Amino acid sequence: MFHSNIMASDTAGVAGPGSAALLATVRLELSGVASRIDARFVEAGTTLGTMLETIDGLMLRLDGMTGALGADEAGAAVTELTDAARLISELPRRSEMRNDIFVGIRQTVAHLESGLGAISKILSALRILSVNIRIVAVEEPTFDKWVDSIGAQLSAGEDELLPLVNLVGRLKQDVWRVEDVEGQLSAETAKVLPAAPNRLLRDAATLVEYQDMIAQTVTSVADIARGVQARVAAVLVALQVGDSARQRIEHISAGLALLEERLGHGGLDDDSARQLEAAVVGLMAEQLTDTTETLQKEIADLSASMAGIANDARNLLSISGKGDSGSVGSTILKSLDEGIHVVEALTMRLRQTNAEVTGIVRNILIALDGLNERILVVAELRDEVEQVAVNVRLKCQHARKSGPAIGVIATEVRRYSGQLNETIMMISKDLVDLGTLNESLRHESELADQVDIRRMLEQSLRAIGAGCETVNSSLDGALTDSSAAIDLISSATLDLDGKGDLSQALQRMLVLVAEVDWTAPIADEGAEAVKHDILGRIFKSYTMAREREIHVARFAMPDAPAPVVLGDAVSGSGGDDDFDDDIFL
Repeated sequence: MFHSNIMASDTAGVAGPGSAALLATVRLELSGVASRIDARFVEAGTTLGTMLETIDGLMLRLDGMTGALGADEAGAAVTELTDAARLISELPRRSEMRNDIFVGIRQTVAHLESGLGAISKILSALRILSVNIRIVAVEEPTFDKWVDSIGAQLSAGEDELLPLVNLVGRLKQDVWRVEDVEGQLSAETAKVLPAAPNRLLRDAATLVEYQDMIAQTVTSVADIARGVQARVAAVLVALQVGDSARQRIEHISAGLALLEERLGHGGLDDDSARQLEAAVVGLMAEQLTDTTETLQKEIADLSASMAGIANDARNLLSISGKGDSGSVGSTILKSLDEGIHVVEALTMRLRQTNAEVTGIVRNILIALDGLNERILVVAELRDEVEQVAVNVRLKCQHARKSGPAIGVIATEVRRYSGQLNETIMMISKDLVDLGTLNESLRHESELADQVDIRRMLEQSLRAIGAGCETVNSSLDGALTDSSAAIDLISSATLDLDGKGDLSQALQRMLVLVAEVDWTAPIADEGAEAVKHDILGRIFKSYTMAREREIHVARFAMPDAPAPVVLGDAVSGSGGDDDFDDDIFL
């Protein structure tokens, strides 16, 4: 009963049925409150809907962060950094292998030069022997023909030998030059080892840590963002309490309007009118009290949920802004850039060396082709000299006085022919060895041409730079989205309930009820019938179970459930059935 809550000051000077103006005031106040509550809850719902869109945008940014330095991109960059470090570390070993090839070429060329010198001496000796034959066989004209033939062949051999000697000399100088270049490269390489490759490996490790940090940040932010989405969605559903409260207040206002209309028709004595007014206003006041308390409880729950959302939004802001991800990315980029400058001179020198070596290899290959062609002429000379030695020996058997002397010379020619054969075979082996060494050198040069350490590092720099830029942009966007979420939830937690307006209207209604026992029957049967008619029409306007429950607890209605004793429970929450629109329909 409400009379226990009315102070003496509340009832002083208030007339009974002459309170039509006060009734109208209360009804208008309730209509205004219903409109304001509805507007505030709609605005809060709109704000929270915008917040959901903001969180959706944040999730898209997180996807961008994940893709910026994903496993493929970061993995490729780490692989290139690691490969570059390995290649730089292997430069001394590669240089040693190349140097071994150069030493082999130099030694083989020196041996080849020695063989060509031996051939030159043999040809000189054979020329002297041919002159001796002409002198000894002066009385044997038939030997002149062979002597002229040998002389011509020796001249041809000497003509071919001179370019060979010059070619081998140039090869020897080229090898000396490339060995010197390789030595300078080795010295420069030693200056950056092991610091340069170790630095690249550290950059690769830092990049992996950076990727892990980004992944952890994305995971943390995404977990909280999903939680915010769930909370906001739940709050949006709970905001329906505003619509329910509006409907109940509108029902109360409509009930008062019915009362006001009936009292306006007159026909009731003052006591009956006073009792009718107290009955309807008392019931509506009890409905309003329950509506207010239910609304306040729901508002408290909503405020707690919104406070949780605001806290999550602040956590988003904190996580999005910490970790110094941008500075870590900048540090990696700066270190990579410095690393590129460190190895830039080295790699340029390496490419220059490779270019020089490639030129020398080309010269050597050309020289080998020339050696193979020209050595065939010397080999043919060897066969001719062998044949001359045989013919001279046969001819000297028919010579009269000079036969024995010519035979001795022929034996010497044959001996030099054997030496020439051995020397040419040695030179042929040297050429084969040079061909093998050149193939090895060609392979090493091709490998060096295929590997461009600076290009690899620049590719890593570009990939990581683009990834870091995307991450930084996403982080900035995440900070903006998180800040916007905080602003939105702050605006959504403004006063939603209009409690002050409801309290004022309730106090006016309690003044109208005053000390009257508003649940008691009216003595006048006609007035009692009017009361039941109004209460029946009010009961039919209800759309919620809680409204009907309060009504039948005070006034029994036909075909309604048995009344329950409300007591203090009337002013408590009706639980989950408060807004069940399907009951009693």
